[in-house]
Amino acid sequence: MTHPTTEPVLCAFDASEPSILAAHTAAWLAEALGAPLELVFAVDPDDLPALPPHGAGFDPHVRDALPAIQEQVAEDAARAELEAALSALTHVEVTGHVLTGPAAAVIRQYAVERAAVLLVTGTSARGGLQRLLQGSVSGTLAADSPCPVVVVPPGAALREPGPVMVGDDG
Repeated sequence: MTHPTTEPVLCAFDASEPSILAAHTAAWLAEALGAPLELVFAVDPDDLPALPPHGAGFDPHVRDALPAIQEQVAEDAARAELEAALSALTHVEVTGHVLTGPAAAVIRQYAVERAAVLLVTGTSARGGLQRLLQGSVSGTLAADSPCPVVVVPPGAALREPGPVMVGDDG
């Protein structure tokens, strides 16, 4: 028998297909654990598109204001994506939060602050040069998380009987 917990299950979310699958997995696991579910969407200002060197951004006053506007637009878009995801989940106690900063770092810190019982993330399964250039949020979280991590691969079958692979370092 599972005893309910107040510590949340966290799910790293970015509105991609892998993170939507991860959100459904996280809802299923949170329900099984009797835990609240929190979706977290990280907006990294360093990942926003570069501003043009000419045009409206050329005026120093406008140019100084554009990064803050650009970040606000990105955060508003993240909130809208979170709201859409939250409405699609049937978990009783689910909330969404937008975090600002490098995804793996801010999600890890949030997991520490919230004393997360579990962290769920999807993976886009990038490889080769693309992975080298962009890194892997799920890989970084799995390697340095303050709690157990579930990495949901593309095409994972939810609520299906079958084998489960568990890695253990000791």
